[in-house]
Amino acid sequence: MKTIDREVFEQVGNVLYAVATDQHVQPIEIGELKMLISDHWHSATTTSQGAPVSEETHCILTTMDTLQGASVSASEAFRIFENFLRVRSDVFTNELKQKVIKVAGAITRIFSEDNEAPNQYLEKTQELFHLETSIPS
Repeated sequence: MKTIDREVFEQVGNVLYAVATDQHVQPIEIGELKMLISDHWHSATTTSQGAPVSEETHCILTTMDTLQGASVSASEAFRIFENFLRVRSDVFTNELKQKVIKVAGAITRIFSEDNEAPNQYLEKTQELFHLETSIPS
């Protein structure tokens, strides 16, 4: 995986971590969260030589595990994502943006039992991506 691809998928991990944290995903639900991301993040490229998940999925999940292990707040993870997006918005294609929103939306639907409030990080991501796509080239 190229360095820029890794950075992009680390940032996807940051934003999905922020969304999941805002949904109060419980430790017992982490396996289900990882399966959800893996199922939705099967890339168009095939997994390498029988690997159980794509490189993109592995990078996203590793980033999320690292953030959780370091007890990073949702706001800090999102701030890191937002800063990266400001500097490298060119690497977030419309297809990638749609996929991030789709997976984040699935997280909010599946893990909404104890949290009926709108997910602030999903809403902020939608706003950022909308602003990004509406800026004239």
